[in-house]
This record gives sequence, C-alpha cells and structure tokens, in this order.
Amino acid sequence: MGANAPQAAFCQFCGQSLRDAPRAGVVMPPAAPLQAAAASAPSPAGGLTAAVPQLGGAGPQPVVPQPLVAQVVEAGPAAPPTAPHFVPQQVAVPQQVGQSPAPSAPAHLVPSQPSWEAPSAAEPAMGPPPEAPVSPPEQTQASRGFLVVIGQDGSPGRRFPLSKDQIDLGRTEGDIRIGSDRFVSPRHARLVFREGRYHVRDLESRNGLYLRTREPSRLEHGDLILLGLQVLRFEVVRSTGDSLGAAVDGDTRVFGSPTAPRWGRLTQVTMEGVPRNLYYLSTEETVLGREQGDIVFTQDPFMSRSHAVITRDANTGVFWLRDLGSSNGTYLAVRGEAPLANGDHLRVGQHLFRFEAATGGHSST
Repeated sequence: MGANAPQAAFCQFCGQSLRDAPRAGVVMPPAAPLQAAAASAPSPAGGLTAAVPQLGGAGPQPVVPQPLVAQVVEAGPAAPPTAPHFVPQQVAVPQQVGQSPAPSAPAHLVPSQPSWEAPSAAEPAMGPPPEAPVSPPEQTQASRGFLVVIGQDGSPGRRFPLSKDQIDLGRTEGDIRIGSDRFVSPRHARLVFREGRYHVRDLESRNGLYLRTREPSRLEHGDLILLGLQVLRFEVVRSTGDSLGAAVDGDTRVFGSPTAPRWGRLTQVTMEGVPRNLYYLSTEETVLGREQGDIVFTQDPFMSRSHAVITRDANTGVFWLRDLGSSNGTYLAVRGEAPLANGDHLRVGQHLFRFEAATGGHSST
C-alpha cells in the first residue's frame, strides 16, 4: 500500500484528517513511564524530586528533601573514645495507678556523683561528711577506749579503738587520718594515756580543737567559743577601755546613746579570715541564742532558742561560760591539755567524735 504525500491534508485511502495524527514512524512513549522518569531525575540542587498530583493535569513539581532526624541523632558528631555517644535503652519502671511515667534522662547526660569534699566558705561547717575516709590507728594491745564518729543526725558511725599510749589525729599525718576534711591541719591533735586515762592536746592546729562543756567553764582572754555555727573569740576589756568619759567637740558635748560599762567583748570569727561583728558585754549576765537572749543569731539553724550564757563574777571579775541545755551543745577550744571523760565530745575540723572509755574508765557522771 502506498503512503500519503507529505503535503496531503487528508488520507487518500480513508479520508481522515492528517493534521492531528502522529507522523508515520514516530512512536510516542506512554504517559505513566514519563512521569516516573521525571520523579527519579535529579534536581539542580542535588536533591530529589517527586511527582505531586496537581489540578488540571500539571506535571511533577520539585520538592525540597527533609532531613532524616533519626539518622542525624544517631550519626551525630563523634564523641571522644572515653565517652562514646549512645542512646540508652529505656527501661519500663512500674508506676502507681493514675501516675504518668516520669521521663528518664539519657545516661550520658546524668553527672556522676562526686566524692565528698570539704564545703566552701558559703556552706555551713556542721557535722562530719557522710562516709568520710578516716584511717583507723594500728591496734597493738587491748583497747582502752574508742573514738566514735557522730553524724549530723546524731547517729554513731565508725568506731576507732584506742590502745596506744599516744595517738595523733590529722589530715595527712598521724594514727587517725581525716584526709577529706580540709579544716583539719596535717597533724592536728594528740591523745595521751597517762594516770589511767586519756588526755587530749591541741598541736597548735590552725582551727583549734573544741571540747563540749559539761559544767560552767572559766573563760580566759582569747578563748574561742563554738555554739551552733558561730565561732566567737572572747576578750577581756582592760580598765583603760572603761575610763572613757563624755566626748566634747569644742564646747559642745557629743549626743548619743547612754554609756555603759564594757567588761568584755565577743568577736565573730568568719571563714573569710576577718572578724565580722563585735559584741560588748556590759552586764553581769549575757544570754546567747537563736531567738531569746541579749545576743541572738536568728539565721543559725543549729543554735537553740536560748543556747548559752556568759556571766561575770562581780567580786573577782572572772567570766564563766555555761550551756543552757542546748540540743547541739556549747564547745570551748582546748587550752593546752584537757582530760577526757566517758561520753565527751570533740570537734576536730568538721568532724565530731565521741570518746568512749573502756569498762572501768573515768566517767563524767
């Protein structure tokens, strides 16, 4: 069969119009494969394009690819070899009825618990740290007594037997070493067994050695008193300080509060190494406490409402310190050497010890 002429408008055999019909020898690809090829073709930006249905039969439109969040999280920046990045497996924890499960933090985001260190100057220095590493003395013979660590809640902790004639306590030196307490000097205090009992002695430590008072104790010039969190230095005011008369400016007398005698004074010692407050003792009796008394420390949670009293004997001019049945006791820094009785409490740095004499030992009661 012959072919139609190129310039023919109609088929010479069937009479059909040749203007809208495909040319002979030209094969048109189907529509569906064309769309699939367009969907897989790379975009100019290097991403992927996808065929999106459009109204009116519009062709495929390019789209911006979204990041794969899961792949980004798992393939994040490489961590150091000692701390590899990982996402821990979540463990189901039984919850009470009506209670939503609490979210758990990833293990690599939870800080490890540090070992105990002495508190900074802003922290209250009260009671021994939990599980403080204390080295016991070497036991060479039958124990003559014990030093018992007392916790902040008053409960007893480790017991250290005392058997030698001389036992030293310190942070880095001695028989009993308190390495975690930075308030303790390298060699702080000494226990000496003499005349059938132990005596305690301060080895010129930086912060002193405190013994809890059981009965009225005489105060000497320069003594250190510990009650609650307060460290107070007692000083006797000499007679020259009492002879001050009324001040006069020119021919005009200075106006002010009425004058009062000054027998002694208390200086508040701080961890900053400088004094903060100065309290003069002008009466025969001065009560110290948290809420009641002549001198109060309202912000001290370890002080009782009426904690201790300082009295002055008018006949002798001697000052005495007496505890008023406080919960945490009143402590006086040891001058030279002091004998220990069963049940005595010692403060060495931040550590509180109770001395327990062996059976038949001296008792304070």
